[in-house]
This record gives sequence, C-alpha cells and structure tokens, in this order.
Amino acid sequence: MELIPPETTPVTDIIMAAHNAARTIDSAIQSVLDQEDPSWRLWVIDDGSTDATALHVTRYTHDPRIHLISQPGQGAAAARNRGLDSPPALGDYVAFLDSDDIWHPEFLVQMKRALQSDSAAGLAWCEMECFEGATGRYRGDRPPIEGSAAETLPRIFSDVTFLGSGVLCRGEFFRDGLRYPERYRTMEDVHVWSAIAAQSKILHVRETWVDYRIGATSLSNAAGSWLRNLADNVESYRELYRRYPTWIPRELYRERMWRAHHFAAEDRMRSGHTGGLCSLRALFYRPGRAATWKNLALGVRAKLREGVEERSANPRSSDRVTSGD
Repeated sequence: MELIPPETTPVTDIIMAAHNAARTIDSAIQSVLDQEDPSWRLWVIDDGSTDATALHVTRYTHDPRIHLISQPGQGAAAARNRGLDSPPALGDYVAFLDSDDIWHPEFLVQMKRALQSDSAAGLAWCEMECFEGATGRYRGDRPPIEGSAAETLPRIFSDVTFLGSGVLCRGEFFRDGLRYPERYRTMEDVHVWSAIAAQSKILHVRETWVDYRIGATSLSNAAGSWLRNLADNVESYRELYRRYPTWIPRELYRERMWRAHHFAAEDRMRSGHTGGLCSLRALFYRPGRAATWKNLALGVRAKLREGVEERSANPRSSDRVTSGD
C-alpha cells in the first residue's frame, strides 16, 4: 500500500491501547494497514507491557502514520486518553481498535459512509464476528442499539450490544474534551458512548466489518468477574443514572443494581462462601426475586452445615474427657 505523505492531515485518529499484546498486535496493526481508506493515524499506547509488545510495534513505525507511545501500566482508560491527547489536533473521526481484534479492509470506508449519510449521527457501530474462543456474531441475538437518546441511552445502560473495536465516532466530541473515566476498571466505554448518545443519534451498520477475538480475559461472565467488578459496576450505574435521569428510568436502574449484586453473590458462592451480603443488597433492589432468595437460602444452609461439621471435628474442651494431673 502506498504511504500517504506525513504532512497530510489524516481524517481518522485510531487509538489502540495495548498491554502484553505481543501475540496479537501484529494482526491488529496489519488490519489497519490493509484499510481501503488510507487517511488515518494510528496511536499505539503500550500500557506497561512486560512482553515484546513495543518491539512488535516498532516494526511498523517506518510508516509515518503509526506512532508508539509507552507509559507505565495505568489501565485501558488512561491509555486511550493518552492516545486521544497525542495528536496535535484530532481528526474528523476517532476509532478505537483493541490490540487483539481485526478490522476488515472495508471498515473505515463503510463506517465513514454511514456517518456521512446522517449529519445528526455522532457514532456508528457495526456487527462483530467472534473468533478463537467462540463463534457467531457478538450479541447477535439482541436488538441493535440505534436512534435518538430516548431510544439508545436506556439500552446502553442496560444491555450494550457493541464494543469499541466496532465503533467510529465524530472527532468533535473528543476535541470538546470527552475522555474515558480513569477511576473505573470496567464499563468505562459505556460512559463515553452514553455521552455521545445524549448529544446525537447512534447508527447501526448491519454488515460485519470486525473480527472480535474471544479469549480468557474477554469473557465477562468468567468465574469471579461479577464480584471483582462489583464496586466499579455499582458506581458506574449510580453515576450514569444521576447524569441522565431524563432517559434512564428508575426501574431500569434498580434492575441493573439487582443484577450486579445478584451475580456477585453467585460468584461468591462458587468460591465457597455464602454470598449473603451481596444477596441481601440484591434483595434491597428487587425484594421479590426468587432466584436471589434461593441463593440466600443455599448460602445460609451451607454455612450452617459448615458449622456442624466444624463442631463435629473440633468438639469444645468442656465436652472432652480429660485425665487429671
């Protein structure tokens, strides 16, 4: 592919946060190089990698459009913000490609075409095909998110059907200061998509232009994930509910809070604990949910059984027959 002159201002800035991505980052970068639309800049943020991620990226930096920035490990949100702050001036469009995903060559052309077709749209997203750890469309069984704020904000809050690698945004939102909240380890992208949805329409591109790699760390329902992310999820729901009360109904907020605590309780139980505190918090939001009452009963029963077994194995000294001195 012929390189564009370095003095040419690219239209799209692509942000790629990378942490220990040596195994996958070559295919991600190559998919950017293979784009039919060559008008882009790629900002790779090596976020504290301890493998050869940076070495792999330097193989491509002879292309003046590709830039490597290294920083101590600060998390994906901070890495993406560093990328957003790196261009002298952000382009007309901004995209986020994860270092283990792959764009089809048509991605930028088709996504730009979608946004150019509707001046009221601030974000377009396309379908993603899963590979490696799973197959099929990502959340292909759920209705797509599209339309105005009244249609999209409740859906983003409750059931996001797209991920960052499949999104193209207008650069104006980020030029105006929109950034990822760095205090969260999870759901940070939901805050960004919500901010854009509150100000513009969201478009759904029905074709599949992204291959989404499913790995051990990609599975949001992996054992321990709900409990590990509980505090971040709860704070995110609270902040989003406070920020967008016009579009996020209270009942939807209570449902998400119940879900966060209920599944955290199940995680806790899988680890051999009762999950009682998480179950009680879940019941505060949805007192009639039979599934949570069942979890609570199972946890109490397990705790009682554990107590009986412990007393049987270690009887109190007063119950023992001892010899005198």
